[in-house]
Amino acid sequence: MGLSIRAYARHRGVTDKAVRKAITAGRITPNKDGTINAKKADKEWKDNTDKSKQRPLSKILITTQNKLRKM
Repeated sequence: MGLSIRAYARHRGVTDKAVRKAITAGRITPNKDGTINAKKADKEWKDNTDKSKQRPLSKILITTQNKLRKM
């Protein structure tokens, strides 16, 4: 049993709509019970996402991510 779509969205820092879209597009694969294995889905998301279609990160988000990594 994995995470719900909403819980996985919180884990990724995206909306549940983005997770549902990734499932529909085949970028990530849910478990048979509809839950999501976070470790597997993170790898699938990374491997199956076209980087040229991603929005650039804001400076604020980048700064926050860097601060969190240093903790």
